[in-house]
Order: sequence, then structure tokens, then C-alpha cells
Amino acid sequence: MSVGVLDYMNKFLSLRSKIYIKSAGFTLIELLVTVAILAAVAAIGGINLFGYYNRQNLELTAEEITVLIRDAQNRTLVQQDGNADGQGDQWGVNFENRISDSDLARLFCCGSSYDLGTVVNTYNLRTGVELTDPGEGSSKDIVLSRLTGYPGVPASITVALKNNPAAFFIITVGAIGQVSRSPLE
Repeated sequence: MSVGVLDYMNKFLSLRSKIYIKSAGFTLIELLVTVAILAAVAAIGGINLFGYYNRQNLELTAEEITVLIRDAQNRTLVQQDGNADGQGDQWGVNFENRISDSDLARLFCCGSSYDLGTVVNTYNLRTGVELTDPGEGSSKDIVLSRLTGYPGVPASITVALKNNPAAFFIITVGAIGQVSRSPLE
């Protein structure tokens, strides 16, 4: 072979190895862009997961309050005796919107109001959820009539997310005792 052909082949092999070496890995910029994209996707996923968790807490709280009111109705209808005096008792639920602590609901019996009754069960609202009706620092009783389980007047309770008051449920006890939840988001 001639020297010119050998020089040409050496240059070709040298160029080929340089190309191969350059395409064998990623540059620092490519790695940084990839990591930045993954971080952005993870952040968006985390925010959506947190929002989902809060909405689930709100829905579960609304359901638990509905069950608590229905429990009071059932105890009233079967004339469950809460103080062992042999008579069926009047049952109710007290909702307290506390300023410095988590809001709560209390199942009570044996009185025409929470102040005159005996607390049977206390339920703390879930994390991130608050009562908006009754207002801050106040309370509301839903007292059910003996035998019928109806409230004296229709009543409602509103629960909302602390970080998003626009996401809320209204739990209503109608004049004839029906308990319903209305999501208004």
C-alpha cells in the first residue's frame, strides 16, 4: 500500500474513534437538564398528591359527621337510655368551632342542649379541615326529638378545607329528619 492510503486510513480510524468517544456518554448539561425536568415533574406530582389528600380528608370528615348525626337519630328512635332512668332519651350532636384547637363534634344525650346533656362520644375533625358554620369561637347543637328523630328546626353544618375555604361540604338535617351532604366546590 502506498503511504497516502495509509495516512488516509489512519486519519479515518482516528476520526472514527473520536466520534465514538464523543457519543459514548452524556454531557454535564444534558444530565442537568434531565435532573431539572425530573424535579419539576416530581414537584407537580407532590402538589397534586397533597391536594388529593386534603380533599379526601374533607370528604371523610363530612361522611363521619353525617354518620354521627344518623347515630344520634337512631339512638333517639330506638329510645336508647343514656342515663339509666328507664326512659328513652333525647339525643343530639354539638359542633364546636374552637379558636385555638381542632374543631370537634360531640354526641350527647339526656338534655335539650349540649350544656344540659351528657357527652357520650367526642369526634375531632381531621387534619386540614375546619367548621365554618358555626363560626369561629361558637357552637351549634342539633337536638333530635324523641320518637321521631326530627330536629326542632332544620339545621346545617359546614366543613371546609383550612387552606382552601372554597372547597366545602354542607351537611343538612331537614325538618323531617333527612340527613344530606352537598358538595359545593
